[in-house]
Amino acid sequence: MGRLAKWSRPRLFGVSIVTALGHVMLSVVLGFAFLGVGLVASPSVLLDLTEATGVIMILVGGWYGVKTLAAKAPKEDYEKEAEETLRREKASMRGTGYLAALGAALSPDLSILPVFVLSIPLGLNAALGTALSFGVSSVAALCVLVMAGSYGLERLFEKVSPKYNDAMVGFVVAAVGVYVLISG
Repeated sequence: MGRLAKWSRPRLFGVSIVTALGHVMLSVVLGFAFLGVGLVASPSVLLDLTEATGVIMILVGGWYGVKTLAAKAPKEDYEKEAEETLRREKASMRGTGYLAALGAALSPDLSILPVFVLSIPLGLNAALGTALSFGVSSVAALCVLVMAGSYGLERLFEKVSPKYNDAMVGFVVAAVGVYVLISG
């Protein structure tokens, strides 16, 4: 999106930080909600929630990966559609409009929920430590990857059709869901 909108690196970095912080905050709030359920309900409810998280990640990630691979739109159509979407969004973007455009990136990370569950017997300090380490590592990872992309990593992926990159994201989400089920 930053490339299509021709954002400067400082603007791209700023939007990346805000998006990463939103992602982390939503994930941590959901994690502490899991903790609340753990304190009020029985451990079996937490196990059910952890398993449901894994299943949801497998189904949604797998569906998205397969759906994306099955799409027949060539790369040019994909880029034209992305540019048209950006043009429409740009016309309506003012201030917080960037956050609305990046709403998908603000989605919470479901794979952190079982980690919060594991911290329940260790107490509040363990949960806070989990939240802090997750937050710092998530923000740092997103910013490093976005900046690496702006400095040339994107050239590596230019030759790959965007649908394969998108499908890979879906399959990675599904793989994390499998891991959640196995480790949960």
